[in-house]
Amino acid sequence: MDNPVNTILFSAAFFGNGDGQVTTGPFANWVTPIGPLTRNIGGGSQLFSKEIIRSIMTRCRTRDITRPTALPQFDLEFFHGGPHVWVGGQLSGLNTAAHDPVFFLHHACVDYIWELFRNHQFFDCRVDPSSDYPVVTGQHLSTRAMDGLPGYRNIDGYRNYWTQNWYRYERSPTCPVCNSPYLTCNPARKVCVSIERTLAPDEAVTVSRMAMAADGNALSPQVSRARAQVALLDIGTVFDAPPAELRTQMGQASAVRRKRALKQYNKMSNIAGVNDSQQQNGEKRLEVGEQFLAPESDGRTSDVLGRNIASGVFLGKNDNSSMQDVYSGKAFPVAQPMSLVPVPVSNTLDLYMKNPSSYITKSSASDWLFAPVHLLYNVVGYDTNAQTPSMKCLPSDAISTSIKVSAQGLNYLGEYTDFAVVDISNTLPSANAIIAIRAPEVGPSISMVTASHGCGLMCKPMCFNTETGPSYKPCTGIMWIKPEDATAYVRSYDEAAESLAKGGTIFPILFQCHKESQSPWKGQ
Repeated sequence: MDNPVNTILFSAAFFGNGDGQVTTGPFANWVTPIGPLTRNIGGGSQLFSKEIIRSIMTRCRTRDITRPTALPQFDLEFFHGGPHVWVGGQLSGLNTAAHDPVFFLHHACVDYIWELFRNHQFFDCRVDPSSDYPVVTGQHLSTRAMDGLPGYRNIDGYRNYWTQNWYRYERSPTCPVCNSPYLTCNPARKVCVSIERTLAPDEAVTVSRMAMAADGNALSPQVSRARAQVALLDIGTVFDAPPAELRTQMGQASAVRRKRALKQYNKMSNIAGVNDSQQQNGEKRLEVGEQFLAPESDGRTSDVLGRNIASGVFLGKNDNSSMQDVYSGKAFPVAQPMSLVPVPVSNTLDLYMKNPSSYITKSSASDWLFAPVHLLYNVVGYDTNAQTPSMKCLPSDAISTSIKVSAQGLNYLGEYTDFAVVDISNTLPSANAIIAIRAPEVGPSISMVTASHGCGLMCKPMCFNTETGPSYKPCTGIMWIKPEDATAYVRSYDEAAESLAKGGTIFPILFQCHKESQSPWKGQ
């Protein structure tokens, strides 16, 4: 973009505002252990660019793009620090970055770039990415056990299994059709760029002009406010990142300093015969001789940044309509998926994906298993420590709430959702729902089951415990159904509903729902 600060991503429809404390969007008034979620977008460093990614793709070995062996121009870890610093606030600190939800989206982008590199390794370099683990010691040793993931070693994270079975990336949009109402094709550079958000009144005048003076003071009220609020955060160590580019506050301040130094130099050059009128008109600022032939400006240079580009949003979009499109699920069509790095069939965990086509072809109802789910609301004995009321919760006089239950396939492409209405006026309000899970064919069928209720809060999953008799224990909500276990489930929704009506159902999973949310850091 001419000015990335103007991206629609930092609007209420997506990440919320980036100028100081976040008060708009889905993360509005977000609380972190060091204070309110705060940002100062465009403060320093630089974002990823296609040039940076192309440079990384000239290498063939992981050691050539990771520390401590990578050269700076190919160092993926170094460039990954750029967006951390560019967004600012909590995201810029090594110990606080994950407090901003943007952290997870940024790292999904970094992982996408790594997956591009892994495809490049396999198809272009003839290098097996699953075994190309750098020779290192200490916590990154290949055979060291992963933290928090029992049974896995560091090198297991390099397995092709993950993007073959659990998730995969779509290719980035390309011109001339960018496949999103929030991207537009720049015909001069032939790249898809974000449309602009609607700027606040104090942004529209100054955000696209020189926002920083040489002394480091902000000329824009919006920038000044953001910098002051970020300065109150105890962030600690900041990410190592590339130097500031011109389209940032630090870059602009440096440009002002250079410009002032240049003017001072030109005043002194009068001794060499440069008169005042030449200096004033810029006719002979320096004796540089014949200049290089060069392409025209790409639209992102200092002369262009000097104009006001607060032109509103392309295509007649504004933040409100954008928000409606995003939340309706209609905004993003499916793009071309990335190529899969082949997976060698080496053990039973990989075996059931030997023939993945059976999981992604069109299926009939007989290909699904229907499982009952029990839902409890306002659970007696629910842990009430460190709870905070939900801002999205029901009014006090509400007599019912709906609970959404979804099963998302983890080793197949498929999702099923059911809704249950709970009469919360009852002493022990509860309800049942039914989910569908793809029937196992060549191995276990794996699904993640989740439930959320009318307050917009997630419910706690409890799985049936066969080891201690008919009881339930906390679990992740991930269900594994082996082929030999499939006979415990029915093949249609009607059969499942009929079984529930008869009573005596054993639920493989139940959820405990509560109208209050638990903050992970309150009371610690």
